[in-house]
Amino acid sequence: MTARVDPVGDALAAIARGEIVLMTSQAEGTHRGDLVMAAEATSAETTAFLLRHGSGTITVDPTDARPGGVLKRAG
Repeated sequence: MTARVDPVGDALAAIARGEIVLMTSQAEGTHRGDLVMAAEATSAETTAFLLRHGSGTITVDPTDARPGGVLKRAG
């Protein structure tokens, strides 16, 4: 299997389209990858995919600095 490496701009465009992107580390000796997608694009199907094919843990960036952002802040 051959991996395709796309420029960052292509990955950002794919995320903006609601696609899931695999981001990998280029550091030597590490074999790490993260499945990344826009929170606004999630569905039951994409959540199931992330859980099934990822580590079983989904993380969310708790900082949503946009006015009227979708994340509610405690306190």
